[in-house]
Amino acid sequence: MSYIPVTIQRMDPDTEKWTDLLRLHALQVNRAGGGESYSAGREQYHPRMTFDLRWCQALEAIRWEPQAHRLIYRGRPFNITDYDDYMEQHLTVRLEGQAYG
Repeated sequence: MSYIPVTIQRMDPDTEKWTDLLRLHALQVNRAGGGESYSAGREQYHPRMTFDLRWCQALEAIRWEPQAHRLIYRGRPFNITDYDDYMEQHLTVRLEGQAYG
């Protein structure tokens, strides 16, 4: 089994700059859909992905403030849109993210 490197970043509310919070390895990454938008007169596709991670205490911050965090996967930023600690067992966490930019 190969693990997929991902980085969790947090936005500083004062400077609005992103800083690395965690460097993790996802157990699994899967496409969960996507959507289209128009920006600057052109159509853009924004894939949604799920990222399965081993639970750790540091991930709890995302649970309560997902909008202050993002996930970097293969150099691409994903807004975190959902956090799921299945039945609060603290074994794995599934983050859902939507690519932007």
